[in-house]
Amino acid sequence: MFGLFFIPLLAQQPELGLPGDNLNLYGVLNIFQNSPTLEEFESRLNSPDSKVNNLDLNGDGQIDYIHVIDNVNGSIHDIVLRVDINETETQDVAVIEVEKFANNQVHIQIIGDPALYGKDYIVEPRQNTPNPGYRGNVEVNTTYYAPASWPIMGFMFAPAYVIWSSPYHWGYYPHYWHPWSPISYSVYYGYHRPYYHYYARTYTYSSPAAHAFYAPHRVSSVYVHQRYPAPSHAPLPGNRTETSPIHKEPTPANRPTEKIHQTPNNQTRQINQTSRPANNQPRQINNQQRPANNQRGKVNKNAHPANHSVSHQARTNSEKKEPERK
Repeated sequence: MFGLFFIPLLAQQPELGLPGDNLNLYGVLNIFQNSPTLEEFESRLNSPDSKVNNLDLNGDGQIDYIHVIDNVNGSIHDIVLRVDINETETQDVAVIEVEKFANNQVHIQIIGDPALYGKDYIVEPRQNTPNPGYRGNVEVNTTYYAPASWPIMGFMFAPAYVIWSSPYHWGYYPHYWHPWSPISYSVYYGYHRPYYHYYARTYTYSSPAAHAFYAPHRVSSVYVHQRYPAPSHAPLPGNRTETSPIHKEPTPANRPTEKIHQTPNNQTRQINQTSRPANNQPRQINNQQRPANNQRGKVNKNAHPANHSVSHQARTNSEKKEPERK
């Protein structure tokens, strides 16, 4: 029973409700895995046949062209996907962070820009799952292809590699490229369901060095931030939602101590607000802590009840006035 329902559930991914819904990073990573060069990767990414690019960030009703720029630092490659919004503004869409280690192991992740995907939207290859091929309903290939064996890795880490930076810009595009109109998300989403078997969402950066190297290279557009207000946080795992953090009632452990002037003699008294009710009911003040205004000395009220204090004082005064008898 588990095997029958595992694949359909795995293929279901939530809609973000953000511009990033129109560039599926699972599909982008699949194109990257199967491209021999970064130039070919850029070409396939912008091809209508790939059915991956559905971005229209400037709202002109036409698909945006995605530029590919590689920033290199030793064994680190930060491959940026960038879109021209207009003649003067550009916006990063995502970055593919790659780091190769001394044992030839390669870590690779694609991270969506926070303005388009929310915070920490990270997709990576499934490390413990085979990359199967299917013929009808029969599985014919269960070989797992590690990122180090991807064709594009041999290209990027070759000694003669020339760093790729897209030569195209606003108003200047390849002769074979022509923009097309975006499609609805309900139609667009259906093209990418198979990719969810091979790549997975994660919340951990596998290469902190590559991520730190990208930070100063990130480019954002004022127009995009005004048109698409950035989300306050990324969606939580399991489609969980969180109450808006605009205002939260402090807990008793972190409520501050408030100082108020309430005593007649202008003494400052501290009241612990943990005794304050959750609603707007008035605070209850412990009168045992309030100093008496006419207190002249410390009197033990338990030893001298209030109904006997007057007679006891009068008897004491009469004894003092009575002359001493010899």
